[in-house]
Amino acid sequence: MSKRRVVITGLGAVSSVGNTAEETWQAVKAGKSGASHITLFDAADFPVQIAAEVKDFSLDAYNVNHKLSRKMSRFAKFLLGAGIQAVNDSGLSAETVASRKTGIVTGIGIGLSDGLDAGYKKYLDPNAGVSRLPPLTAPLSLNNEASANVSMYFGIKGPSWTISTACASGSDAIGLGMDMIRSGRIDVCLA
Repeated sequence: MSKRRVVITGLGAVSSVGNTAEETWQAVKAGKSGASHITLFDAADFPVQIAAEVKDFSLDAYNVNHKLSRKMSRFAKFLLGAGIQAVNDSGLSAETVASRKTGIVTGIGIGLSDGLDAGYKKYLDPNAGVSRLPPLTAPLSLNNEASANVSMYFGIKGPSWTISTACASGSDAIGLGMDMIRSGRIDVCLA
């Protein structure tokens, strides 16, 4: 039995050294570090005050509806940006992705903390007058929130899976995507 050929046709990246695959690759080749002082919260009381944060990223660059963007966690926005880049780089249109047998496999190591943090801070703030967790706390706290948002954005009707295997998550997602294409279950996979 011959194996179905699988090729990578498009790349996308959002990282601490670049908000596109090209920027990231150029920074890696130049030996650039993305580590710097933490800016996302006050880290003054913590022993470690550096991190490799994603900088200057906005879905505005991709013309994503603000209403949709507000309902997404930070890491989901990164995945959507990288997914849009990959689809554009592949030469496929969003309509083609939606009309084909398409799936998505996402590798997430850690990503859900900002949804929980925001929800509990609001709930525990005595001045907020909140008697329950905000409604989006649960959806923003799930690892599969990112792949679900990408699926909804592109109209993907096939599998939408999230793999969480620590540092191997990305490699495992690519491997599972390849296996699903080889098996004929899907024709296109965002992984």
